[in-house]
Order: sequence, then C-alpha cells, then structure tokens
Amino acid sequence: MGSLSRVKSAHMADLKRKGILYEDDDEPIRLTDQDGSQVIKEFRMSLIGKVLNAKKQNVEKLLQTMPSQWGMADRITANDLRNGKFLFNFSCEEDLKSVPRKGPFHYNYCMFVLVRWEPIVHDDYPWIIPG
Repeated sequence: MGSLSRVKSAHMADLKRKGILYEDDDEPIRLTDQDGSQVIKEFRMSLIGKVLNAKKQNVEKLLQTMPSQWGMADRITANDLRNGKFLFNFSCEEDLKSVPRKGPFHYNYCMFVLVRWEPIVHDDYPWIIPG
C-alpha cells in the first residue's frame, strides 16, 4: 500500500474513529515459496489482533490477562508477533467462535482489534474494527 493510500486510510480512520493508523515501523512479513497447507492447518483455529495504543497497551500483559478474562486460560495459547500484533490459538472451534462475540475488546482502557486468522490477507486486515 503506497504512502498516499496510508494517508487517505489514516484520514478515513480518524473521521470514522474505526480504523488503526498505519505505522512506518511495521515491517513486511516475508513469505516463503512452500505449500501453505501446513500453515493453514496450524493457524486455522486462531484469532489475530493488534493493539490500538501501543504506548498504553503492553502486549505481553494483554496476552496473559485476556484468556483468563474469557475463562479460557487453560485452552488458549498466545503469541506476541511484535509491533503491537499478537495471536491467540484455540484448542476447539466453540471457544474460537465464542470470543469474537464478547467484543468489542479493550485492555488498559484502550481498544484492540481481534479477528479470525485468514490464509489470504486483505488490505484492511486486521486494520478495521469489525462493525
């Protein structure tokens, strides 16, 4: 996405108060040329997220706190993906589907985005808070 698009997206996010401002330090994720079926199998039971206020939201503490708040501490594994992004991996489909219904989400008085992981990443994924 070009810098003009980022400025336009940031402006729209500000107007609608529903988006995440892009950060220049977000590094692209490099993908290898391999069969994606193993990756799809590994992450099909995952939610991916991003904090909206990295200065106030400690991702490590968020990952320790939220599974307990959802009553699923023993059934969720959490990973810090850096740059304010993180992943929750679930052991059963029922838990995976129940968490998004508990939103919108906040930690330390600031919202964070949480969406189901998809093997195909769209330009607005997960940059828009689901409505």
